[in-house]
Amino acid sequence: GRCVCESCIMKSGYIVCTKCKGNGFLRIPYKTAREEVTVQCDLCNSQGEIPEGLEEEATDETETIQ
Repeated sequence: GRCVCESCIMKSGYIVCTKCKGNGFLRIPYKTAREEVTVQCDLCNSQGEIPEGLEEEATDETETIQ
């Protein structure tokens, strides 16, 4: 079945962050930073969810962490 723990349930009016895909972190590609760099998502403040209507797509300079 579906997980119903508190950390898995989205708050009403919130969606999974469209920039980090709910992970809370982004990876800066080696070609951009010349080293492996992981940063906190600035769209959701590393929470993994954002209010509906605040959608933003990841740019070419960042990659979502799977």
